[in-house]
Parts: sequence; structure tokens; C-alpha cells
Amino acid sequence: MRSLAVDNCFQDMKYDTISINNTNSAAMAIKYLIDSGHTEIGYLRGKAKINNFQYRYLGFCSALRSSNLTIHQEYVLEVGPSLEKVHSDVSGWLASHQKLPTAFFADNDFIALSAMRAFQEYGYKIPNDISIVGFDDTPFCEISVPPLTMVRVFKEEFGAAAVNRLVEHMKSGTVISSITVMRTEFVERKSVRKI
Repeated sequence: MRSLAVDNCFQDMKYDTISINNTNSAAMAIKYLIDSGHTEIGYLRGKAKINNFQYRYLGFCSALRSSNLTIHQEYVLEVGPSLEKVHSDVSGWLASHQKLPTAFFADNDFIALSAMRAFQEYGYKIPNDISIVGFDDTPFCEISVPPLTMVRVFKEEFGAAAVNRLVEHMKSGTVISSITVMRTEFVERKSVRKI
């Protein structure tokens, strides 16, 4: 029986993987913020030790460095794994910080949406005061207020590619493992202000 990992990639494992290029996808989002005039960009980073989050942080850092912008560690906020924890972590951070970046990139949409709620409760308007970009494109992104700009991951295509690869293995009996990298898409909505 063949094994297959979806939405994750381990270079040294002997099984098929289907994933996205998290580093390049995050860098694309940061480049969009930079092109929109943002030079002080924060990061809402999930505390969970997930490879995808690590690669997204690398993309964040890479995009800032390639534009000769500073990575402000005081704007890198680690948040807990639940909506409630994200909200309380962001609220606590806001209570102790007077200066904020003009934009934040979040590891995923749930972090972005929960952070948006905390910012709004503190009186900040999105995107006028703080711009936010998420990652994944969950169904809530289109109906949030404002609708969330984010990196779209094609999850249905992920599933189809996984099934196709397993069927291919069953038919051919091949033992060669492969790494498939799916594309992402940047979706511009209303949560980023152009400066």
C-alpha cells in the first residue's frame, strides 16, 4: 500500500507528497503589501509547530529582505491555536503596544479573521488603520467585514490530485515517489489599504 502526504512535504521521506510552495506564496502576499505602499509589516504567527507555517515565515522574511525592508521582531506576534486564543493574544498585545505596523500577514485565515475582530474591538478600522492578509481562502473570507484579502489554496484540486496519484500507483505498481507542488492564487478583496 502506497502512502501519500497531502498539504505537507518532507524531502527525505519515501512516499508521495502533494503540497504548495508556502514560501513563495507568502512572499507573493508580502510583495503585494509592499507594492501597496506598506513598509512596516507585522506577522501573526501561529504557535503550532506546523511545517507550512515555518515556510510561510521564511517567505515573509525573504520578501522583506529582498525589498531592503526591516523585519521588526516587535511586530511578529505569536498566537495560540484556537480562535479564542488568537483573539486574547492579539488583544493582550494591543493593550501593551502603542505603535503598530500598517499591515499584518497571518499564517492562515482563522488567525487573520480573529485578529481582525480584536483590532476592531480596540477601535482600529480595517483597512484604514491596519491592513490584513490571510492564507487559505476559507468560506468566511468573502463575508467578513471587510472581506479578507488572502492567498487561495485550491483544496478540491489537492484532493483530486491525491486520488489520481493513488490510482496511478495501483494501476502501474510503480515504487517511484514524487513531489507535486500545486499552485496558489492571490485574491485581492477589501482588507488592504493602498498607501
